[in-house]
Amino acid sequence: MSNFFDGVGIGGPRITGPTGGSAPGAGSNDESRKAAREVAFLEKRLDRAVLVNLALWSLIQDKLGLTEEDLLSRVRVLDEMDGKADGKAAADRVAPCHACKRPVSQRQDKCMYCGAEKRVSSAFDLL
Repeated sequence: MSNFFDGVGIGGPRITGPTGGSAPGAGSNDESRKAAREVAFLEKRLDRAVLVNLALWSLIQDKLGLTEEDLLSRVRVLDEMDGKADGKAAADRVAPCHACKRPVSQRQDKCMYCGAEKRVSSAFDLL
Protein backbone atom coordinates (compact mmCIF):
# COMPACT_ATOMS: atom_id res chain seq x y z
CA MET A 1 0.00 0.00 0.00
CA SER A 2 2.76 2.48 0.78
CA ASN A 3 4.50 2.23 -2.61
CA PHE A 4 2.19 4.63 -4.43
CA PHE A 5 2.06 7.15 -1.60
CA ASP A 6 5.83 7.06 -1.16
CA GLY A 7 6.19 7.69 -4.88
CA VAL A 8 4.16 10.90 -4.76
CA GLY A 9 6.09 12.29 -1.81
CA ILE A 10 3.41 11.98 0.86
CA GLY A 11 4.60 11.53 4.40
CA GLY A 12 7.96 13.27 4.06
CA PRO A 13 9.15 16.33 5.95
CA ARG A 14 7.00 19.41 5.60
CA ILE A 15 7.97 23.03 5.32
CA THR A 16 6.21 24.96 8.02
CA GLY A 17 5.08 28.53 7.77
CA PRO A 18 6.47 31.58 9.49
CA THR A 19 6.39 31.40 13.28
CA GLY A 20 6.74 35.01 14.21
CA GLY A 21 8.43 38.24 13.30
CA SER A 22 9.09 39.14 9.75
CA ALA A 23 12.21 38.54 7.77
CA PRO A 24 13.80 41.52 6.08
CA GLY A 25 11.64 42.45 3.11
CA ALA A 26 8.98 39.88 4.02
CA GLY A 27 6.31 42.38 5.07
CA SER A 28 4.52 42.97 8.32
CA ASN A 29 3.88 40.65 11.25
CA ASP A 30 0.24 40.48 10.16
CA GLU A 31 1.30 39.11 6.79
CA SER A 32 3.52 36.55 8.52
CA ARG A 33 0.67 35.42 10.78
CA LYS A 34 -1.69 35.23 7.81
CA ALA A 35 0.84 33.10 5.91
CA ALA A 36 1.28 30.84 8.96
CA ARG A 37 -2.51 30.36 9.21
CA GLU A 38 -2.70 29.52 5.52
CA VAL A 39 0.11 26.97 5.84
CA ALA A 40 -1.62 25.38 8.85
CA PHE A 41 -4.91 25.24 6.89
CA LEU A 42 -3.20 23.59 3.93
CA GLU A 43 -1.38 21.07 6.13
CA LYS A 44 -4.67 20.13 7.79
CA ARG A 45 -6.32 19.60 4.39
CA LEU A 46 -3.38 17.54 3.17
CA ASP A 47 -3.42 15.37 6.29
CA ARG A 48 -7.14 14.66 5.82
CA ALA A 49 -6.66 13.90 2.13
CA VAL A 50 -3.84 11.48 2.86
CA LEU A 51 -5.88 9.70 5.54
CA VAL A 52 -8.96 9.32 3.32
CA ASN A 53 -6.85 8.15 0.39
CA LEU A 54 -4.96 5.60 2.47
CA ALA A 55 -8.23 4.25 3.86
CA LEU A 56 -9.81 4.02 0.42
CA TRP A 57 -6.78 2.35 -1.14
CA SER A 58 -6.56 -0.15 1.70
CA LEU A 59 -10.25 -1.05 1.30
CA ILE A 60 -9.94 -1.34 -2.47
CA GLN A 61 -6.90 -3.61 -2.24
CA ASP A 62 -8.57 -5.81 0.39
CA LYS A 63 -12.01 -6.04 -1.26
CA LEU A 64 -11.14 -6.00 -4.96
CA GLY A 65 -7.57 -7.25 -5.11
CA LEU A 66 -6.31 -4.32 -7.17
CA THR A 67 -2.58 -3.68 -7.43
CA GLU A 68 -0.26 -0.69 -7.27
CA GLU A 69 -0.04 -0.77 -11.08
CA ASP A 70 -3.85 -0.54 -11.29
CA LEU A 71 -3.76 2.55 -9.09
CA LEU A 72 -0.90 4.19 -10.97
CA SER A 73 -2.66 3.59 -14.27
CA ARG A 74 -5.85 5.22 -13.00
CA VAL A 75 -3.90 8.18 -11.60
CA ARG A 76 -2.42 8.77 -15.04
CA VAL A 77 -5.87 8.66 -16.65
CA LEU A 78 -7.38 11.07 -14.11
CA ASP A 79 -4.40 13.41 -14.31
CA GLU A 80 -4.94 13.79 -18.05
CA MET A 81 -8.70 14.45 -17.77
CA ASP A 82 -8.17 18.22 -17.70
CA GLY A 83 -6.05 18.01 -20.84
CA LYS A 84 -2.68 18.25 -19.06
CA ALA A 85 -0.50 15.53 -17.54
CA ASP A 86 0.73 17.82 -14.78
CA GLY A 87 0.14 15.82 -11.60
CA LYS A 88 -2.78 18.05 -10.61
CA ALA A 89 -6.52 17.63 -10.30
CA ALA A 90 -9.03 20.22 -11.48
CA ALA A 91 -9.07 23.72 -10.00
CA ASP A 92 -10.89 24.97 -6.88
CA ARG A 93 -14.39 23.53 -6.53
CA VAL A 94 -17.30 25.83 -5.81
CA ALA A 95 -20.74 24.65 -4.64
CA PRO A 96 -23.90 26.58 -3.81
CA CYS A 97 -24.68 27.33 -0.17
CA HIS A 98 -27.53 25.16 1.10
CA ALA A 99 -29.14 28.18 2.80
CA CYS A 100 -28.76 31.13 0.42
CA LYS A 101 -27.66 29.35 -2.78
CA ARG A 102 -24.68 31.67 -3.29
CA PRO A 103 -21.31 30.14 -4.25
CA VAL A 104 -19.06 28.79 -1.48
CA SER A 105 -15.48 27.81 -2.22
CA GLN A 106 -14.11 24.51 -0.92
CA ARG A 107 -11.62 26.63 1.00
CA GLN A 108 -14.34 28.14 3.20
CA ASP A 109 -15.97 26.46 6.21
CA LYS A 110 -18.95 28.83 6.15
CA CYS A 111 -20.86 30.81 3.57
CA MET A 112 -19.38 34.31 3.51
CA TYR A 113 -22.80 35.76 2.64
CA CYS A 114 -25.15 34.20 5.20
CA GLY A 115 -22.75 32.46 7.61
CA ALA A 116 -24.30 29.00 7.18
CA GLU A 117 -21.95 26.11 7.97
CA LYS A 118 -20.96 24.13 4.91
CA ARG A 119 -22.66 20.72 4.81
CA VAL A 120 -20.61 17.57 4.40
CA SER A 121 -22.17 15.20 1.89
CA SER A 122 -19.05 13.37 0.76
CA ALA A 123 -15.67 12.43 2.17
CA PHE A 124 -14.21 14.70 -0.50
CA ASP A 125 -15.94 17.68 1.14
CA LEU A 126 -13.55 17.22 4.08
CA LEU A 127 -10.44 17.58 1.93
